Amino acid sequence: MKHYLLSYVSILCTVVVGHTLPAFAAEVVELSGEAQLIRAGTPQLMDEGMRLELGDLLMPNVDATLTVLCDNQRLWRVPSGTISGIGVGCPSRSTFRGLNSEYGPGGTDASIPYIISARKTMVSSDTPHFRWNPVGNTEMYRVQVRQGNTVIWQAVTPNAEILYDGVALQPGIEYRVTVETISDIGLGEFSDYDDGGPLIFERLEAEQVESVQAAIATIRATMEDPATQSAAQSAAQSVAIAHIYQSYQLYADAIATLETALMDGIETAEIHHKLGHLYGIVQLNHHAETHYQAAIALARGEANLDLLAHAQVGLANIKQVVGQSAERQEWLEEAIATYETLGDLTTASQLRELL
Repeated sequence: MKHYLLSYVSILCTVVVGHTLPAFAAEVVELSGEAQLIRAGTPQLMDEGMRLELGDLLMPNVDATLTVLCDNQRLWRVPSGTISGIGVGCPSRSTFRGLNSEYGPGGTDASIPYIISARKTMVSSDTPHFRWNPVGNTEMYRVQVRQGNTVIWQAVTPNAEILYDGVALQPGIEYRVTVETISDIGLGEFSDYDDGGPLIFERLEAEQVESVQAAIATIRATMEDPATQSAAQSAAQSVAIAHIYQSYQLYADAIATLETALMDGIETAEIHHKLGHLYGIVQLNHHAETHYQAAIALARGEANLDLLAHAQVGLANIKQVVGQSAERQEWLEEAIATYETLGDLTTASQLRELL
């Protein structure tokens, strides 16, 4: 029988409309019994006075009492017998300074085979999975991987995805995948017509891949047997694993993890919210908008106002990127109202300055 039952892990620090993270400070002020901290995939026992960081996972035993002093001076009694992300009880305070540099145009023109993966990401395997937007009335695609101006691999496929099986990818080298449609009259639409700019990917160092694998193994070791997990537990595990991938800039792996959960029928506001954020980072704005919209609908149904507010601002961010100023303002106003309902007047005031 495991000591820990997974409830809801929320470890995403949401990036919103030019959100710049301030210094984050939280501290363990009371600990009775035993509790563990997982930081960057490494577990350790907790002590009173321990400083906590964004992304930390807290796991008090079922008979333990753990209290944290957040940086806004709020005391948070961490639920026992479960896993909680520090951001659940001590969300970071945000400073809004215009458009987020991570977000940019791209992924909106359905007439071109724009790259979905690998796009602005690290990859952990020598056989990355390439995906692109399927273009109507296209029978074949030519796929190429380039190192600088040199084509190091190419293939032709009727599908909108393919596994790379070329020469081993080397860490520290920038690669780029391109896709062109093929018709009776020759090559047609080109993925480079996308507004997303250079879509570089790199191979993660072997030592870092091992760290990722160890971190994921730690997460899975704290979970119930997958065969007996509830849908909420399975969703939380997927979000936690996606966070590990994200922390190593393995955005394609993070997205694939969450998309797989959705295909398996596991759907929560948190999964859609995290996908919205990840797709925003890799500049796939149509995908980001779709998932932020789903997160907003589900968060309302779950009465999760904190996640609702983050998703509303995330969607406003996407609307700004794609030049829909009126819609951006509408979603900022929605977010302001939600933050005011939460009693977070500081964030509401910061957002109001952007109207």
